[in-house]
Amino acid sequence: VSHLLKPDCFFTFGESKNVRMHVSDKSLVLTTFGTSLLFVMQCIREPNGVYVMVSFVAPLAPEVEKFSYRLSHSFNGKTHTHGPLEMKNVLKVSFQIPQEKKDAMFLSNRFLRGDLMELELCIEEVEPGVVV
Repeated sequence: VSHLLKPDCFFTFGESKNVRMHVSDKSLVLTTFGTSLLFVMQCIREPNGVYVMVSFVAPLAPEVEKFSYRLSHSFNGKTHTHGPLEMKNVLKVSFQIPQEKKDAMFLSNRFLRGDLMELELCIEEVEPGVVV
């Protein structure tokens, strides 16, 4: 991680946010205004492209909040959307490709512009009892 928090790392629940990230940075820490909640958008490069996923850095507590996320990537006038998915809660960031491929968006190299990745991200709070 090349930073802690940059000014563009803040977001509002339920609102789409344009995210620009260099794949070589590997992760981007995100937070909401007025809270201490931390989210991590990660990208893992492999020979054919990049896996992108978003996780909630959760405290050790049984009553941890739940969140969902949606990622969208546009290229040559076409948009590919992944989600909404229930976000995984993590205590530690792992840079391994998820075993469940549905847990990450895969972007082929042909949809990337070098090292820079531009995505639209929306994170929402999930009400208790609601299944995403």
